[in-house]
Amino acid sequence: MSKLAIVIPAYKKVFFRETLDCFVNQTNKDFHLYVCDDHSPENLEEVIGPYRDKLPVTYHRFGSNIGSKHIVDQWERSIGMIGDEDWIWLFSDDDLVDEHAVEAFFRILMETKESRDIYSFNTCVINKLGDVMSEAPDVPAFETSEDMAYNLLLGKRANCMPDHIFRRSVYEKNGGFVKTLYGQGADWANSVLFSGEKGTCIISGAKVYWRYSGDNISSTASRHRSDMIVGHFQFLRWILRHFSPLSETAPDRYRRIRDAALQNLLSVIDYHYKGVPLSRLIYFGWFLKRYFNLPVTRVISLIMAMNTYRMGVVHKRKQNP
Repeated sequence: MSKLAIVIPAYKKVFFRETLDCFVNQTNKDFHLYVCDDHSPENLEEVIGPYRDKLPVTYHRFGSNIGSKHIVDQWERSIGMIGDEDWIWLFSDDDLVDEHAVEAFFRILMETKESRDIYSFNTCVINKLGDVMSEAPDVPAFETSEDMAYNLLLGKRANCMPDHIFRRSVYEKNGGFVKTLYGQGADWANSVLFSGEKGTCIISGAKVYWRYSGDNISSTASRHRSDMIVGHFQFLRWILRHFSPLSETAPDRYRRIRDAALQNLLSVIDYHYKGVPLSRLIYFGWFLKRYFNLPVTRVISLIMAMNTYRMGVVHKRKQNP
C-alpha cells in the first residue's frame, strides 16, 4: 500500500476531469486516490469510469450533502474512507497541480527524514480558463507555526487546503480539523495547528493552482456574507486562543499575533463583508471589545466603517484575489 492518500471531496464535475488528469500525469504514481462524492446532483461516478484503468482510485458516494455549509465535516468524513496510508493530501475537484508534485513530496520526505508533520506547496490562483491570476509570494524553506500564522494573517502567504500534505497521526492526535462555519479560515487554522510542534517545510519543484471559479465557497462570499463572517470570527477566535499561552510567557509575541489578527479582520471586512445585517454588527462590536480590548469609541468607528456599504458609500480598493 502507498504511504500517500489523495482525498477529493467532490461535488462538481465542470473542472473535475482536468483535476483527475493532473494525477494521471504525475511522474510518481505511488499514491491512492479517494473520490468522495458529497451527494452531487451530477454523475461523478461516470466521470471516474475512464480513469479506473489509469489511476489507483476508490469512489464513494455519500447519502447526503453536507459540504455546502459544513465543508470541514465533509473533509473529515471523506478522510474516514481512506485505508492505512500515513500521509493525507486533501485536494479539491477543480484545482490543479504540477505533474512533478508527488515526486517532489516524496523527495522532501527523504531529504528531511520525515521530520515534519506537514509539508506545503506554493500556490498560484487561476481563473476558470486556467490563467494565472496571482503568483504565490516567496516563502522560506522552513517556517515555524507562529511565523506562518502571522504571515497568513497579513496576507504574506498563499494557503489553501489542497496545498499541504499532512501526517495522518497529527490529524488523529488533534481530533481532526478545526471547524468553522463555511470553512472560513479552516485551511489556515489546520496548517497552523498541524505545524505546531515541528513547523512546516515548503515542497520545492511543484505548485498547486487554486481555482477562483465563481462557483466555490470562497468565490461566492458575498452571497452568504451574513453567515460567513461568523465563520471568520470563529477562525480568529481560534487563532487568538491557540496562541494565548504566549500572553503569559512572551507577551510581545502574542501582541504581534493579535495585531495581525485585527488587521486581517479589518481587511476581510473591507473586501467582503460590508453591509451585513445589524445583528452581525452588534456581534462584530462585541468581538472587537472582547478579543482585542479596543476602546468603545474605536469599536463604534469600526462598526460604522463596516456599515458604509449599507449607507451607500462604497470604497473602491484593489483586491488581491
